[in-house]
Amino acid sequence: MAFNLLREPWIPVLRQSGAFDSITPHQIAARDDPPVDIAAPRPDFRAGLLEFLVGLLQTFHPPADRKEWRRLLAEPPDPLELRDVLKPHARYFQMFGDGPRFLQDLALDPEEQDGRFPVRSLLIDVPGDADQLNPASHFQQREGGDQFCPACAAMALFTMQAFAPSGGRGNRTSLRGGGPLTTLVKGRDLWSTVWRNVIPLDQSHAKAPTADELPGAVLPWAAPTPTSENGETFLPESAHPFHAYWGMPRRFALVPEPLDNPEPCGLCGQASDLMVREFRQRPYGINYGPTWRHPLTPYRQDIKDRSLLSVKGRALISGYTQWLAVVWGEPLPEDGARLKYQAQPAMCTMHCLHASYGHRGLPDDSGSPRLYAAGYDMDNMKPLQFCEGEYPVYNLDPERLEAFRALVQSLTHAASEARGALLQALKSALAHEKAKVKIDASRLEAVGLQFWADTEAAFYATVEACLPAPGDEATTEKRREWLHTLFRAAENLFHAEVENEAFHPDHARRVSTALVAMRKRLHKRLREMLGLPKTDKKRGDAT
Repeated sequence: MAFNLLREPWIPVLRQSGAFDSITPHQIAARDDPPVDIAAPRPDFRAGLLEFLVGLLQTFHPPADRKEWRRLLAEPPDPLELRDVLKPHARYFQMFGDGPRFLQDLALDPEEQDGRFPVRSLLIDVPGDADQLNPASHFQQREGGDQFCPACAAMALFTMQAFAPSGGRGNRTSLRGGGPLTTLVKGRDLWSTVWRNVIPLDQSHAKAPTADELPGAVLPWAAPTPTSENGETFLPESAHPFHAYWGMPRRFALVPEPLDNPEPCGLCGQASDLMVREFRQRPYGINYGPTWRHPLTPYRQDIKDRSLLSVKGRALISGYTQWLAVVWGEPLPEDGARLKYQAQPAMCTMHCLHASYGHRGLPDDSGSPRLYAAGYDMDNMKPLQFCEGEYPVYNLDPERLEAFRALVQSLTHAASEARGALLQALKSALAHEKAKVKIDASRLEAVGLQFWADTEAAFYATVEACLPAPGDEATTEKRREWLHTLFRAAENLFHAEVENEAFHPDHARRVSTALVAMRKRLHKRLREMLGLPKTDKKRGDAT
């Protein structure tokens, strides 16, 4: 009944040839038809497995310095050598049986009958029994399968512990809070994607964990759980820095069931003679304090008290307006600016981009990298959606980084202003108190999302055109073109919405008034934000 995550081929992947396969962790370094991506049955499992692999290499095979990091990025280790590195730690990655069980409470006995739950409850988007009749959970998954194979059970377990949302009294959130955003710099294949997000020891200011530190200080399931019945918090000072990759806020014990005949898994469909149909749970697991920082997540830092708050999954649906924050970070606000937080990229992202400074990209010959971002959009305890997307990443000269940040911030702030002006104009044009006509909030949200979509391609084209000299006057023409893009997008969406509205006597007057007000606001504010003159008589510019 043993199932070991370092020995079994349980990680679903897509190979370079297009074939799907399942591999052991050390086989991510294979050079013959290498795996290029995770092929999990669910998108949140994909994010979880990438985190698992990064944590595995960071904990047990960290590079000493950036030189070694770059060498192994260009020339991956032999898979058999990587297997030998991981082999001594296999006892910590058993899913079932006696002794430490991966991400499961050491004190919980799977054989006991009390406190059991169906295995589908490990899925974040499956509502609990008390929520089944709640209308707010209508779009959540009703069924996640009645039985999971060991591989899917491991994926579900890690994903829940890594992204755990609020779960009622005593059910703790993840080390990063509920619904955190994960960001990873992607490479040409699975090895380079994982390795790009491993941080050298001299850059992480951490030492490789000793054998004595692994149980508890690094791997919480290998020691008695520091429970939190009285609200006790578990702080970074009480653990090794690499504990952040292995957070265990929930107290679980999976219940394995051997079968006489193989049956299909309820998630991946693969036949197995060992299934998990239930798990035991107890409340008051590890209550992570507010000072933890996960290396794979961007944070917002309070400008006054310097406290940190993890960026959440919902940030993705704002499109390119979050690009600067999660890739390069935001510049500090100028004096008098009313900003409460400064966004900072994930530590893995900062290291990877800094490692490329002064070089023509990175030594794995993968061209321009992209940033993968994923996370749950949560409404407290209720998942609204799992967000996944990618952002472009450019190799910047560090001397131009601040000018680049300032330029991108001006472009995105101008876009946010244009979107706000558009939505305000639609409210003024379509809402009518006397006629008792209201505009639905979801309709405005849809228009706002369409605005981001309509301007996204032009945004990245503008940024790329300004890369050689982001702080020079040479960017004036590109900033002017961006101004026109925002004007056109706002006006086109405004006309599309008001023309579909039912006619009434006051309709034309209110539409005209709202359009004029929007144009005036955009003319004044966008030129200021983009550093353009108030008028452009030479061009005969109407805006």
